[in-house]
Amino acid sequence: MVAGGGGGWYGGGGAGGMRSGSASVSAQGYPVTVGPGGATRTSGSNSSFNGITSTGGGAGGDAGGVVTGSPGGSGGGAGQAYSNGGSGIAGQGRNGGNTNCNGGGGGGGAGSVGETCNDSNGGDGGSGSQWPSGSGTYYAGGGGGGCSSPCTG
Repeated sequence: MVAGGGGGWYGGGGAGGMRSGSASVSAQGYPVTVGPGGATRTSGSNSSFNGITSTGGGAGGDAGGVVTGSPGGSGGGAGQAYSNGGSGIAGQGRNGGNTNCNGGGGGGGAGSVGETCNDSNGGDGGSGSQWPSGSGTYYAGGGGGGCSSPCTG
């Protein structure tokens, strides 16, 4: 189950929290919530099934306002100004990437942290997580960070 991803801005949006596994169910109704992704600079919404919740992804940091990435299932990437990515939740996702230049950090993914920006280019989003194992299908990858002119990559 994957929650809604965070909206990016300068930093990439973090992936929605991912929980995988199996559950025994019977023929009856179950409460289900499908969390939508966040708009620009807004964290994603939670998804849930029968009392189990995946947390929405963190919003990407801004270029001049709130530059730190927001926490979430996976953290949003940092905005401009040498700031930090948001934290992810263990068991659901990873942290957003930091900035060591004028580009934005990549949003965290379920499989890896967002990349730190390099030479004003935005960092790549963190990888998704493969499920089921060996299937070649990945879920919950983070968004890439923005770059600062001139972009070289």
